Amino acid sequence: MQRVNKAVPRIQLPDRSYYLLNVPLNKIAKGVFTDKNGLEPLSPSLWWPDDRTWCVATEIDFRWTYIGGSQACINELLDHEQLENLATKPEHRGDYASDVVNGPVYPY
Repeated sequence: MQRVNKAVPRIQLPDRSYYLLNVPLNKIAKGVFTDKNGLEPLSPSLWWPDDRTWCVATEIDFRWTYIGGSQACINELLDHEQLENLATKPEHRGDYASDVVNGPVYPY
């Protein structure tokens, strides 16, 4: 594991600490990128554009990614034929046994 410069800012969420990096979207879309601080390879867990009109959050312990955005943005994703996706609500489960399409993911 690479050492991270202590000056790189972090975001602290319950049970997780994330480095806050600024990377162009076209590099994120490729899946692995090098940050301006020289870190590589990285795959983002949380990412959003400067205008914060949407946010992508990938759960590192499970097989899913949550996307928040305008209703038009979400509808476009739901209508995309090559994506497996489901609409969700805050009251829906998000644990290892909640995947009703692919079956449960057991903790390792």
